[in-house]
Amino acid sequence: MKKLLVAFIAVAFVFGIIAQSAIAEDRLSMSGEMRARAWNKNNYSAWDSDTKTDEESFFDQRFRLQSIITPADGVKAVLRCDFAEDVWGSNNWAGLRYSEENDHTAELQVDRAYLDVTKGILNVRAGQFWQPLGDGNAYANQQTGLAFTFNTPVKIMAIWFKESEGGANTDLDEEDSGSTSTQDVDQYVLDLAYSADTFSIEGFFAAQVDSQSDEDTESISGSTTNASLFGIFAKVAAGPLNIKAEIDSFGGSTDDGTTETDLMGLQFIGDVSMALNDQVTLGGNLVYSNAEDEDSDEDKITKFPNAGIFPTVYTDYGAFNTDIEPLKSGGTDTGDIFSPLGSDNGVWGAGIYGKFNPMETVTIWGQIMYLVGLEEFDNTDGEFDNGTIFNVSAQWAFTQNAHVALGYNYTSISLKDDVDTDPAQALAARIQINF
Repeated sequence: MKKLLVAFIAVAFVFGIIAQSAIAEDRLSMSGEMRARAWNKNNYSAWDSDTKTDEESFFDQRFRLQSIITPADGVKAVLRCDFAEDVWGSNNWAGLRYSEENDHTAELQVDRAYLDVTKGILNVRAGQFWQPLGDGNAYANQQTGLAFTFNTPVKIMAIWFKESEGGANTDLDEEDSGSTSTQDVDQYVLDLAYSADTFSIEGFFAAQVDSQSDEDTESISGSTTNASLFGIFAKVAAGPLNIKAEIDSFGGSTDDGTTETDLMGLQFIGDVSMALNDQVTLGGNLVYSNAEDEDSDEDKITKFPNAGIFPTVYTDYGAFNTDIEPLKSGGTDTGDIFSPLGSDNGVWGAGIYGKFNPMETVTIWGQIMYLVGLEEFDNTDGEFDNGTIFNVSAQWAFTQNAHVALGYNYTSISLKDDVDTDPAQALAARIQINF
């Protein structure tokens, strides 16, 4: 009797959901993608040929689903999840179903879950959301917080992100708690933007405030990081010509209780592209990033602390943009076009790229870029000297909302002090559906 009752409740629940879904269908929209990729990568995490160990061949996949529920005009709830994102054959694929054996975050990752309410000129977001500033070169955070946007002629956006609760809901210093600090880490953002028909300009400021005191860092692992970022981003469209540029300046300091280190960084990226016709687009970009002072207590940064979901990577232009990131070192460094291989010696460089659509369903990309390190630090062996990056890729939409893509990256790096290197190469293939 008990089993029959349970079965009845389950059936009623399922049919209730179906009935409710049918009634509320106009309030729910769903989108996403499913992809599977094949990789062959060589020498991306060990540029010194003497320690080359990273020849890799593998498949991976990701199922991404976003749901937007709109119960009323100007009111919505957004949820985006990634399911079963992992390398084929990893220990997570246990038994007959995907499990949590190795990394529970791989089974289900919730990366956006927030409410969005618009009333008149005011928009409010609360929860876990993604927010880039400018072109997303220096700041693109995905964290929990509150955002207020005033849609006036000059758009004003103010955000508070809660980066860390300090391990407890209390806010105590080390001497108050008797063991460790539970002070918070917060980020504050102010963004002003103006747009017209042919141009737009945006100025932004971000600050990270770490409420731990210097005394806290003397007895706990880690350090305090208080950082700031000023940036300006502009875009101009003149017929077939499109120009965009961003300049970012970093400041702040870190303190481990015994040593205080200044944070610094100044970087610029400019991009010009032109559609020659409906099939061909050509473009080029310039990049500059300054070097830290070798003889001072400085630490160069190129991305705002704890912000790392960036919308573009200039070094892997094409069908696999943001997937390769060839200038990283050791597999974990945050090295990018502004700091190749995590080097602090600054960089300048230029690149050209093109996009060709021979037919409506086919796109071909190509890119070549050359970068040069600015300074040579006497106490650093093997720092970045120069590098050449080459990308070519193609994508074919073989049916509606489905495509296959193939890409190749070649990156050649020279290090100072005659350290030998081997080039890095990657061959990638992807099949994907979008819905």
